Amino acid sequence: MPDIIPFPKAKGESLRSIRAEAARWFARLEAGQLSRTEHTSLQVWLNKDPRHAKAFYDAAKLTDDLAVLGVLAPLFPLQGIRPSFVKRALERASGLWSESRTKIATGCAAAVVASLLVLPFVDVTDQVKPSESIVLSSLTTEMGESRDFHLEDGSVVKLNSRSRVDLRYSDDSRALILQYGEAQFDVAPDASRPFLVRAREHVLRAIGTAFNVRLNDESVELTVTHGIVGVDKVADTASSVESSDQWIIAASGDPKASGNRVSAGEQAELGLQDVPSIAPVLPDQMAAKLAWQQGEIVFQGESLQEAIAEVNRYNAQQLVIIDDRIKAIPIGGRFKTGELATLLDILEHGFGIAATSVTPSKIELAAKDIEQ
Repeated sequence: MPDIIPFPKAKGESLRSIRAEAARWFARLEAGQLSRTEHTSLQVWLNKDPRHAKAFYDAAKLTDDLAVLGVLAPLFPLQGIRPSFVKRALERASGLWSESRTKIATGCAAAVVASLLVLPFVDVTDQVKPSESIVLSSLTTEMGESRDFHLEDGSVVKLNSRSRVDLRYSDDSRALILQYGEAQFDVAPDASRPFLVRAREHVLRAIGTAFNVRLNDESVELTVTHGIVGVDKVADTASSVESSDQWIIAASGDPKASGNRVSAGEQAELGLQDVPSIAPVLPDQMAAKLAWQQGEIVFQGESLQEAIAEVNRYNAQQLVIIDDRIKAIPIGGRFKTGELATLLDILEHGFGIAATSVTPSKIELAAKDIEQ
């Protein structure tokens, strides 16, 4: 079954889904993982329904660190939360705590409620219009895993091994951030909501298209399989991806204004330079670059050193070349990403390379005549 990434709806929420969402919000807040924009989104979510605020504080009472309640107010502005919501939730929770913890909770509750009482309540409907609502979520894969994520707008994101894409969907735009790894984006057309992908200092704008983005050590590799992708540099490079949405606003304008365009059958190497390096990709080269989507790695004469770097993206047990003489050996063939033993067998019998497992996470490669 494909993974469907649901986006929360204002109506028709079940109590179970509200509690689950509240637990996720509180866990991220307690761990200090919320960005400034996410703080605002949490405030909006708390104000949408009294059940949200109650569920959030029900989640808070389960933590051993009760003092976290006392620091909620200074973490982000809570003027949109009715004090009565907090008070009722904390009073309900206090009956479940021991006497000593009740004293702590009472003090924390007082700090929160006091900070809220000095701030005017502002109805969230006056602050945030429906078109301004933002949905935040993350898509991730572990080492050796690839997954398809089917989004509700009809787009599909496929993640390669150990990759992460953050989604910032609103009624006006579909913004995604490739934090690390590699992803294929098959974009559902929607002229009213541009589809934007940020990869480091670059913003990629889909124009009814499908494209693959890979973050290398020093560059971003863009391969377009269908349609056209506009490429621009991010203007607010001084701001982190998490703390600023200016790049979304800047990139949501006229798609014809994109500084550079990459068409189907082309690849762009995006680095620190303003002008990307764009070149055509032959069909067999395109198939090799996208073989990971079928769980395979295709080598077409790459050096053993390059091949090992690619294989290491998919396996917890890393291969390390300790013999400089074998680094430049050209490698060709098609391999399953998870079948490390098969590759090692080919290296041994076809290339005279010995593989020695030195730790559960490390295998050393050397020519057989210096095997240790």
